[in-house]
Amino acid sequence: MNDAVPAPSRPVVAHVISAYLFGTGSWIYPQVARLKRFRSTVLAVRVENLDVFPIDSLHVASPRWAPGPLNSVMYRIAGYLPAHRRALRREGAKLIHAHFGTTGYQEGLPLARASGLPLVTSFYGMDATRLPKTQPRWRARYQRLFARGSLFLAEGQAMRSTLIALGCPPNKAVVQHLGVDVDRIAYRERTPGERVRVLVAGTFTEKKGIEYAVEAFARVAQERSDIDLTVVGDAHAGSPAHAVVKQRIMDVVREYDIARRVRFTGMLPYPTLLNLLYEHDVFLAPSVTAADGDAEGGAPVIIIEALASGMPVLTTRHCDIPEIVHDGVSGFTVAERDVSALADRLRELAASPELRTGMARAGRMHVESEYSVCRQVDRLEALYAGLLNAS
Repeated sequence: MNDAVPAPSRPVVAHVISAYLFGTGSWIYPQVARLKRFRSTVLAVRVENLDVFPIDSLHVASPRWAPGPLNSVMYRIAGYLPAHRRALRREGAKLIHAHFGTTGYQEGLPLARASGLPLVTSFYGMDATRLPKTQPRWRARYQRLFARGSLFLAEGQAMRSTLIALGCPPNKAVVQHLGVDVDRIAYRERTPGERVRVLVAGTFTEKKGIEYAVEAFARVAQERSDIDLTVVGDAHAGSPAHAVVKQRIMDVVREYDIARRVRFTGMLPYPTLLNLLYEHDVFLAPSVTAADGDAEGGAPVIIIEALASGMPVLTTRHCDIPEIVHDGVSGFTVAERDVSALADRLRELAASPELRTGMARAGRMHVESEYSVCRQVDRLEALYAGLLNAS
């Protein structure tokens, strides 16, 4: 049964997303594609992965290639693209939702000023953690965004506190969990096999802590011959920082001589990664705060998806992760960079299929209760409606 309001009567939300939709941005997609009381249109400056993340209404305009000089001139002077301003009028948009604080300031804020529409901005991680530390001018920029914007969404209480510390008025900072599609990601209880299969997934950035995951696995693999590791992800080409992290990971593999026990898949399409979840028994995600301040901000959505699929998660007490993974219930959480604790907990999980099964069931129940896309879309639309009613 489809309980969405008929399209002509639905108010329009204009989602401002610089790249619609980058391959690891699966958490944004439900906020755009699953609305029922509102209708979405997307304003982007480039487009990718439309086959994975299809959308009915998309307006793509770039200052580099949009026809006519007015676009580039207005972009430099006013900060917005006339093509996007025209799209707001043509679609009859009632509010703007910018995804990432940087996009909120650079594109959402100028459009909101030009149109007079309410502006909602979602922060997701490095936009709230690393940028204000490494580029202090973003603190001043965010002050202007906080003053003009109507609402700022955070994945959990830790991220909300970060926004408030940056100067966001507490009454404008709201926790809005990211939802996953619990219908698409079915719960499947793992049948214990001859081998224990551990999965890690993430871009090779310092904050993902993948080198600690590999070392913890290596310590357990020295004692157990029946445990294997799959690493999904890679360094971005041309990124020296990513290359350093990749080198550290490979150094651990060589030091412990575990190359035959570790499979590196590289980056995978989102649907392939979802399918891969079901081939594994434990998800390992030891996120850390990087030296430059970069952090998850909220929590990696792949953790929620792993729990939904029927896997316990071994992770760290980092940002909003403890709101998702309850220690000793749906998985284990340990201190950041504590390889010994990671290895100890991985030993426990590897040794007990019954423990893994019990945690998997608890994790799925928690996701259905607090992180299902239907529940979170309902909450998001209630926030939208509240803004429109107040204006």
